[in-house]
Amino acid sequence: MKTIIALLDFVTIPIKTKPTYFKNVITHLTNNPVYTTPDIPLETLQLAVDNLELAILAAADGSRPAVSAMHDSADAATLLFKNTVGYVNTRCSSF
Repeated sequence: MKTIIALLDFVTIPIKTKPTYFKNVITHLTNNPVYTTPDIPLETLQLAVDNLELAILAAADGSRPAVSAMHDSADAATLLFKNTVGYVNTRCSSF
């Protein structure tokens, strides 16, 4: 039987495209009967994505504090989604 494993490829994608990728993940997890109780609530993941989008917009002017905040926000969101990958892999291995 084929084993399904979620990957961490999203770590290497550009910051400006991460919100789109993360929103897609949230959409697939929402109301999915296999992933009923994620370790990190979907609301928290959505808040991290919203914060990342705001940080990207604020960093458009190129100011150092805004760019630094954007990178911090991207790191925080990426960490949350890395933990979500662990949850998905745990759930997939039980099938």
